Amino acid sequence: MPLYAGGFGGPRVTPGTYTVRVTLGDTSQQASFAVHADPRVQASGEEIATHEARVSEVNALLRHVLATLEAARKSRSQIQELMTDYPDAELLHKAGKRAVTAIDGWEDQITQRNHGTLEDEDGWPTMLDGQIHHVLDVMDGSGPPVSAGALERLADLKARWATLEAELERVNREDIEPINTWARDSGIQYVTSPTR
Repeated sequence: MPLYAGGFGGPRVTPGTYTVRVTLGDTSQQASFAVHADPRVQASGEEIATHEARVSEVNALLRHVLATLEAARKSRSQIQELMTDYPDAELLHKAGKRAVTAIDGWEDQITQRNHGTLEDEDGWPTMLDGQIHHVLDVMDGSGPPVSAGALERLADLKARWATLEAELERVNREDIEPINTWARDSGIQYVTSPTR
C-alpha cells in the first residue's frame, strides 16, 4: 500500500505497562494500562526480543529514509526559489538545474511519485520507501520469530539505502555546495543540506 494512503503510524507497541494522559485546557488526567503478549504466539523470550529489535530497526530505517527524503525536497525547493529570485545568475542556474535534476532522479528511486490512487500500485513499481514499509508490515504483522526471508530482504534494503544515501551525499557535495558557495559569496541565504 502506498505510504500516502496507508499512512505511517509505526509498528504495534510491545507488551508492557503504558500510561495515557489526556489534557483539555488546564485539566489533565492519566491512567495506566497493560498490553499483554498474544497468548497464541509460541515463541521463546529470545525470539520475542529479536523480533522487537528487528521491528524497531526497520521502523527507524523507514523514518530515517522519509526524513532524508523530506530534507532533499526542502533543498530542491530552496534551489528553485533562488533560481526564481535571481534569474540572471548564470552560475546559480547552471548548478541549480543540475542539482534539481539530480534530486529528482534520487527521489524517483526513493518513492513512487506516480501513485495517485490505491490502484496505481498495480501499474507502477513500489520504490524503496514502500518496500521498507512492506517489510515492516510483514515483520510486525506476523510476530515472532522473524523469518529468514524477512531478514534477508531487510539486509538487501539496507544495502540499497546505503548506496542511495551515498548518492545524495555526492549530490550535496558536487551539485548543492557550488550553489551554497555562490550564495555565501553573494550574501544570500543558502540551501540547507539534505544529508545532515
